[in-house]
Amino acid sequence: GVTAAQTSDAADSGHVLPAVRAEHRILFLFDDINATPNDLVGARKAVEPRVSSLKPGETVAIMTLSGQGNQDFTSDSQKLRAALDMLKPRPIGGPGLGECPPFDYYIATLIDTYHDGQALQIVMQEVNACAFGGDAPSKAMLQTLTYSAVSQMMQAAGARWRLTLQSIDDVVRRVSALQGQRTIVFLSPGMYVGEQQAALTDYLDRAIRAGVVINTLDIRGL
Repeated sequence: GVTAAQTSDAADSGHVLPAVRAEHRILFLFDDINATPNDLVGARKAVEPRVSSLKPGETVAIMTLSGQGNQDFTSDSQKLRAALDMLKPRPIGGPGLGECPPFDYYIATLIDTYHDGQALQIVMQEVNACAFGGDAPSKAMLQTLTYSAVSQMMQAAGARWRLTLQSIDDVVRRVSALQGQRTIVFLSPGMYVGEQQAALTDYLDRAIRAGVVINTLDIRGL
């Protein structure tokens, strides 16, 4: 941003122009859709020291996959800590851990897409245990309840993935359009990607071409 004339004038006067500092923008993207309360507690504790010790030229944004509790880029540590305090799980429907039956999207995919008989039997046993105390009236009823739970899980997973991919796409587009050094830190407990891998890879490739650095952290280990 310094012209040749300014440089010449500064040299003639014996003054040295200050170096232009490239701004560093850091966006922390929290997966509040798949995370548990404990996951987010650990993630918040890991990020708090970073937002409390920003260097000159650094701005930080706090964003979530759900789109709730977002804080745009700022160097105000107080605003960033307030956004971190608002973090909480915001799951999208479907049975999960602690519900009946307790299974995940991966198991549902095995049953719904790949017709895995072993996975079906496992979930049926879990339905029998949690819904009937191990004494189900009939196998037909167990199958009906199991397929109903699988259908709910697949519908919820579809909605969750649409929101996840849209959020990642929006973040990549937004950060790619900014100037300076740009970093996205994606904090997630992980997720089953399945058939959505191609779309996710496309978004990440776009970020790489734009010079955006993407780091991922498994918040189950924080």
